Amino acid sequence: MITSINLVCPCCLGPTVVTTKQGQGKTVDDGLSPRGAQCSSTASEARVTNLQIIAYGATMFGSAAINNIWVTYYISFFSQRVSAPWFYVGQILYMIWNSVNDPLVGWLSDMSPGFLQRRIPAIKYGGPLWGLVFALAWYNIDRGGAMGSTLAGIHFVLILCFYDSLLTLVEVNHGALLADLSPTLEARTRLNAATAVGAVLGSLSSFFGHLYWPADHTASLVPFQRFSAVVGLLAGTAFVFSAVFLQPRGRGSAEP
Repeated sequence: MITSINLVCPCCLGPTVVTTKQGQGKTVDDGLSPRGAQCSSTASEARVTNLQIIAYGATMFGSAAINNIWVTYYISFFSQRVSAPWFYVGQILYMIWNSVNDPLVGWLSDMSPGFLQRRIPAIKYGGPLWGLVFALAWYNIDRGGAMGSTLAGIHFVLILCFYDSLLTLVEVNHGALLADLSPTLEARTRLNAATAVGAVLGSLSSFFGHLYWPADHTASLVPFQRFSAVVGLLAGTAFVFSAVFLQPRGRGSAEP
């Protein structure tokens, strides 16, 4: 029975002081008395600070701010700039790559040594790159070419693949951080609440984006491009803020 208790909470088991007939204290390591100092230390290590909670929600803010605009406008944007064959080819390649890179990034994040195994650097460096790719997606790199040019099609395919890869890199590691930050249910509940708040605030970008999206095909896209650049910058800042102030415990933090 004592062995099973040790497996559950070894920090709460320790030596007990037993009083003998002569009134002298005798220490017996029966493994049942609590070690108050060690239990308090373990509990404090499991706590998540308010700053960490805000930082964890900041990642979802940046992710929602970028992705809500992307899923709302990217089809309308690229369907006006690439030919139908290029559009279908890009979507097919995107679906294939999307089915491959999700498990691949997750496996690399857990198993590979170095950068890919650490959650925070993936957010710190992958997040700003994601924001940069998002901002560059709305610029027509083949201004002098006709609609449906090869250069525009390549731009479409590369943007889709890079965007999805960086989205997966950031969001997979962000989700994995939930277990790394704290083992307690209370802390995870607070972290999930911060994620929900960040998602709601980030989704407002889609509403404001509608104000800058051109009403017809002949209107200038420059205001929307500038707005997207600002959103990408804000999202990148949120990712860096999150990476700086998050301090996960466990395997990720034990690495050099």
